[in-house]
Amino acid sequence: MAPFWSSFLQELKHCGKRGPLFLVVLPLVFIGALIVNKLAQTTWDKSVVYSLVGGTVGVLAALLVKAFTMPPRERYEQRPLSDDERRVAVEKLRRAR
Repeated sequence: MAPFWSSFLQELKHCGKRGPLFLVVLPLVFIGALIVNKLAQTTWDKSVVYSLVGGTVGVLAALLVKAFTMPPRERYEQRPLSDDERRVAVEKLRRAR
């Protein structure tokens, strides 16, 4: 198991500050699923459904946290075209006519 954990932790180091967030959110999702399971444990069928619902809600909460903490996307910032890109764009426009 040591190679698995070392490669996993190496991968998390490359994720930057999102790696620790993953390590915090993942156990919280499972704990939340267990709590929902215990609270609604009437029959086995219903407890499994409640656990899945609790886990799904936890994952969705984590995705919302991620969405609201991400910086604005750089793809919306438009940089000026280079000479090469401008030449190709003009050629495509001329061909389209």
